[in-house]
Amino acid sequence: MARPRGDHAKRRQDVVAAAWRVIVRDGLEEATVRAVARELGMATKAVTRYFQSKEELLVLALDQIVERQIRLSLRRAGPLDSLAALERLLTSGLPIRDEVRRGWRIWVAFLGRAVGNPALELEHRRRYDRLRLLLLDVLKELTRRGIVTRERATTTEADRLLALIDGIGVREAVNPGSIPVTRQRRLVSRAVRDLVDRG
Repeated sequence: MARPRGDHAKRRQDVVAAAWRVIVRDGLEEATVRAVARELGMATKAVTRYFQSKEELLVLALDQIVERQIRLSLRRAGPLDSLAALERLLTSGLPIRDEVRRGWRIWVAFLGRAVGNPALELEHRRRYDRLRLLLLDVLKELTRRGIVTRERATTTEADRLLALIDGIGVREAVNPGSIPVTRQRRLVSRAVRDLVDRG
């Protein structure tokens, strides 16, 4: 008898969540299909029913961690129509909550694996592009509302904000506690104020 479609999707998500746990606890190299199956208490063959390879599983795990963070950030930011909303959007991506910290550890593990792997480099590039476009859209909306000048609604400004969050996240993933939470928040606040001060 065939499994209901919803069951298949839920089980795939269970496998992805198990992969996240293995990556955070043991590192990316240890996140084999066999290790993920062991984490779930399943046979390896049961996991390969949902994912043909470790690479396929890892790419989906990366994709979902990014999408989950974007949804979380958008929810916390509220309507993206003010500098305060932009600051909330950026701050929600800082590694100051356990869930977000785990996401950063997974992101950094993938960064290390992507070096020299053209397929994974492309996957990372796509996700950075998605984040840059999201920030650029917010900057354009702030320009439409007369909050920041047209000169600030650029890819360069979006990259500057993305580089700030990325730098903090990567550093904290590798060296937890190196940037106190209050300083992380101050850095974001200053970067947002600069959009107007330098306007």
